Amino acid sequence: MDEKKPYRIYGVSFSACTCTVRAALEELKIPYNINFVDVLANGHKTPEYLEEKNPFGQIPVLVRVRPLSVERFD
Repeated sequence: MDEKKPYRIYGVSFSACTCTVRAALEELKIPYNINFVDVLANGHKTPEYLEEKNPFGQIPVLVRVRPLSVERFD
């Protein structure tokens, strides 16, 4: 996985919501990685997922991996 990409999506490949997030990032030409969550095995309900990604166990989740660089214009 390429850690240089600023965003990571956690979702399901057949989810319309995941596809919408992917389409938006593609349209804006924002690089991202995608991690597919196994919802059939309740991967979105594991303690790790609930604690680190979404406490409600919903998908998709969009995570900013790299810190945001802010430029100041005076």
